[in-house]
Amino acid sequence: MSRPLRVLSISLDRSLLTSGTNAGDAVARHVHLASSLGRLAMVVYSPRTGYEARRHAPNFTVEPTRSLSRVLFPIDAVRLATRLGRAEAFDLVTCQDPFATGIAAWRVARRLGLPLNVQVHFDFMANEWWMQERFRHRPAAAFARWLLKRATTVRVGTTREREKFIAAGFAPDRVFCVPVAVDVAGTPGRAQRDFRAEFLRPPYRRLVAAAGRMVDQKDFPTLLKAAALLPPDTLVVIAGDGPRRAALSAAAPPNVLLPGALPHADVRDLFRAADVFALSSIYEGTGLVMVEAAAAKKPIVATDVAGTGDIVIPGVTGFVVPIRDAVALAARIAELLDDPHRAAGMGRRGRDHVLATFGPAKTEAGLLEMWRRTAR
Repeated sequence: MSRPLRVLSISLDRSLLTSGTNAGDAVARHVHLASSLGRLAMVVYSPRTGYEARRHAPNFTVEPTRSLSRVLFPIDAVRLATRLGRAEAFDLVTCQDPFATGIAAWRVARRLGLPLNVQVHFDFMANEWWMQERFRHRPAAAFARWLLKRATTVRVGTTREREKFIAAGFAPDRVFCVPVAVDVAGTPGRAQRDFRAEFLRPPYRRLVAAAGRMVDQKDFPTLLKAAALLPPDTLVVIAGDGPRRAALSAAAPPNVLLPGALPHADVRDLFRAADVFALSSIYEGTGLVMVEAAAAKKPIVATDVAGTGDIVIPGVTGFVVPIRDAVALAARIAELLDDPHRAAGMGRRGRDHVLATFGPAKTEAGLLEMWRRTAR
């Protein structure tokens, strides 16, 4: 296809409905993406009131669904997207997930006779950890597989996820690995907040950082157990908030600090201040916090989840340990703390690796190539 692509998208990302000083990184990235397209029209979930349609660029618009409930969102999205697709020509329909946005996008693609691209942003395929987490996850996974089989192309964020899809019977030329965009180039920068001075009071002189929502997926209880096994001069700081925070605070050993949710700039400063970054999740797609920690030149000790394989090169940029193995997690963290020279070398190599692998330009190029092949 020689002319620029015209893309109709269905999403849950309400940050795209902001503008002006409230417009964040997502808006800027989509504006840049739209500059390489003929048209980008998005239908985004929103509650009934409080959101208006946005035109972020001459060829980039975002329409809110103004839904009475999340349950009705797919119906509203189908109505709006079908109206857009009948008013102007599009080359394909894409969506954010194989669940609520997926069923809406599938209906729209069928109505308009367009190819369908479904994006998957976490590791659900053949993932028993995720299946066991909630009763509804197993039927949700079955539905997602049914829907994905009907897509023209599928986007995943990690190499391991792509391998799983191919093993499940998806044709290799239908499954594209396009990592989530992370602004890694400017991450080292100059710290605005000195967390070492703020947190490292006697007896602590070494700092291990972690960050994420305090939910079952992140398995912070295993990190708490690992922290209790670390040398007594080591402080573990876990930034984030969520429904498990109170329970984690009650169970935390004395050398663990839970400062709550931090602004994104402060999280990056925390990574800069750390000696080691740790991740204890039981499943992940692209681990954005791992990418940012590596960009901050920190060695990583992470569990063997899908996203780890694309970020951590064992023995080169960090270590990979089994899921829910607190002893192995603590041992590898202590190994790096006891050898600062080796840890610093891993951090430098980790930054080089993520700069070559991640970044908005690479993600944008991957999306454009995937959509070109979808529209053929």
